[in-house]
Amino acid sequence: MADIHNENNDQMELFEAEILDVEEEGNKLDYLSEEERHVNIEKATYSVFEIYRRYKRGDIIVKPFYQRNPVWPNSKKSKLIESVIRNIPIPSFYFAELDDGKWEVVDGQQRLRAFFEFISNEYRLSSLPVLTDLNRKYFKDLTSQGRKIEDYILHIFIIKKNSHPDIRFDIFERINEGATQLNAQELRNSMYRNGQNEILKKLSKKASFIKLTKGKLSEKRLKNEEAVLRFLSFCVKDYDTDYNGNMNAFLNDTMEKFYEYFNQDTTIWEEHFNETMEVIFQVLGPKAFIRNNGRVINMSLFDVLTYSFSIYNPKVLLKNKDKIKALYDDLTTNNDEFIKSISTNTLAKRTVHCRFEIWLTKMEEIIEEESHD
Repeated sequence: MADIHNENNDQMELFEAEILDVEEEGNKLDYLSEEERHVNIEKATYSVFEIYRRYKRGDIIVKPFYQRNPVWPNSKKSKLIESVIRNIPIPSFYFAELDDGKWEVVDGQQRLRAFFEFISNEYRLSSLPVLTDLNRKYFKDLTSQGRKIEDYILHIFIIKKNSHPDIRFDIFERINEGATQLNAQELRNSMYRNGQNEILKKLSKKASFIKLTKGKLSEKRLKNEEAVLRFLSFCVKDYDTDYNGNMNAFLNDTMEKFYEYFNQDTTIWEEHFNETMEVIFQVLGPKAFIRNNGRVINMSLFDVLTYSFSIYNPKVLLKNKDKIKALYDDLTTNNDEFIKSISTNTLAKRTVHCRFEIWLTKMEEIIEEESHD
């Protein structure tokens, strides 16, 4: 019986984790006006040579901040070149226009690399199944075939910079849900390049944070950095008025206006983050963000706890350690409304407001009782 009970608990933990992932991927955009929902994409055609020229002068950003997928081997690059020489159509390319007018590759990075590296004579053709006489040749060795490669027309789509940030992110997700299957934070890691990612990464390496999350948030998929971003977002914005039910939009806004919220010197926030995590560890222990001694971090609990511990004096929290631990145990095991709010519909505005209000109201009672004493 004990084994069956444990198995059911594991299944429930996985179910709760899946709910979080599904809801994060299904964020609605119904809060945007019809005009704001308009997809502003420009369709264009450029030759390989024209795109290469733009790349060489620094107007196209190919290398992203992440690289989950392995780099294409020469044989795969060569097959693409062979397709072009044979005039076989290849998929379209997607770029995002940046504020400075440069283009960032959204989809088609590996194909562009194959073109650019071949034209730069960085590899020679190999394993060609049809044009076998071109095997072992560099671009410089080609004559008419080389001109054919340069003149080959690419079909591209440019996501214009005046697109609403949330619509732009939605487009990024839709494009990338095919071959690359990047999650939301991996996309942010590519979209925002003004130092925000380095700060998130730095905070995710703090020992106080690792003690609470080690092995439970994927570093490879940047889930640890997304957790840091969630903490920062709820700290600088109101969970009631600023959160509209779309977690992606909520987090994207923080990245977009990062230095408006935190100023250029983020040292104070780094210290605040570290102190908050340390106090949570001392009060609730290493499994603070996990329900019923399971193995999966509940991000709803994470949001509520990190925010509440960030707004009170650490000394007061430590002094009331036993009361806060008792409150935590009671709400996560006996309070049906709170349990429901951290288990289902976790990203709905109403549910987020519910869990914050329940926890914060009880916490405030403990703190006020302390002040009266």
